[in-house]
Amino acid sequence: MKLRVLSALCSLALLTSFQSAPSHAAVTKDFTIPATYPLTKCLTAAELDCIESVGIIDSQGKLIPGKLESELITDTPRVFQKNTIYDGSSTWVANGVTITLRGSIDSPLTFGCNATCAALRIGVVVANPLETKVHFAFRTSWLRPMNVQMKAAESDYTYEKIPGGTRWTMQGKGLPYSPYIVPSIEELNAKKAANAKADFDGTLFTFYIHHAGTSYKDSYWEPICADQGFSVQSHNTDETGDPIWDAANESLIFSIFAPHFKANGDVNTGYFKYWTTHKFMDCKYPTNTLTKSPKLTIEILNEDGSPSVATTAVTNKDGVLYFYASGFHFSSPKILIKAENSASTSSQTTSNTSKVSTQTLKKTTITCVKGKIAKKVTAVNPKCPTGYKKK
Repeated sequence: MKLRVLSALCSLALLTSFQSAPSHAAVTKDFTIPATYPLTKCLTAAELDCIESVGIIDSQGKLIPGKLESELITDTPRVFQKNTIYDGSSTWVANGVTITLRGSIDSPLTFGCNATCAALRIGVVVANPLETKVHFAFRTSWLRPMNVQMKAAESDYTYEKIPGGTRWTMQGKGLPYSPYIVPSIEELNAKKAANAKADFDGTLFTFYIHHAGTSYKDSYWEPICADQGFSVQSHNTDETGDPIWDAANESLIFSIFAPHFKANGDVNTGYFKYWTTHKFMDCKYPTNTLTKSPKLTIEILNEDGSPSVATTAVTNKDGVLYFYASGFHFSSPKILIKAENSASTSSQTTSNTSKVSTQTLKKTTITCVKGKIAKKVTAVNPKCPTGYKKK
């Protein structure tokens, strides 16, 4: 399985120093050229490709809305790989907590990946990322999701169609993160071969929506079945693979990589979530046995094929598949999802019983109302969108 590495330049772009600009209206978004634009606060109820709100979730699960404190945008753009790039950020304060979002959205013609490759990216900066749960809402126009990646603990999301585009909400906390930082694939492969320690121990707190183009040449992954939905992943590494269906073993297989050892010498442990709909799965993997199975199992295998100790959960309900695993050891484990009645599952599930702790997470549906408008939200821990109340 081919692993894709998120460009370090994309991550570094979130750390750029900014100069003040009087208003983000000064930067007009032109999506007909190769360009990247900052995501800043929506000025009107109808504006798209902007941030609607930012807040925090307190220990009781209550959303505390934040207030915009400032916005920063570069006065002049920089150019990289023929792309015109405007950097920017917005800073919000909620209950005394300062949250900075360094967000950007590409045009569909942005150069990257294999040729062109567009995405929306949001990096969260907060004083205590491992303990602070941030919630934000934003709107997009032309962006057609093929894969959502939330590099955050306790992550969740909702989305809804609105006039001209889509309204998204996302939330989560920071994740421990121990990567290699290298300028080339050759040096990356050399560190992998030497089983070197990570270059530093830090925190991941970023969110991505990858755009589905017309082919592999203008998409992060092959944009198969994007008209039927998309997949969502949450993990603490920048190297993951698009899952494949192994028909012989009736398994959906995920490949993931990170250094085996943290920079401080401790063993590096992994965190992984994946969820999608039956509709998308049956389109992308038409021979899969998962969507029709009443019960699924999850296995984490080390590089040598031995089972890894992990905490896992898997649900298959109401047309949604959800998988979770944490506590397994890097560097290159494989995550396998199987139908319990598949031929390859029975013996391995029995042998792994003492090593793999499995719990069940159930998704529930609530009804949210706003005036005369009602909508249903389905999630492991469903919450009403901003402005709506639970019925």
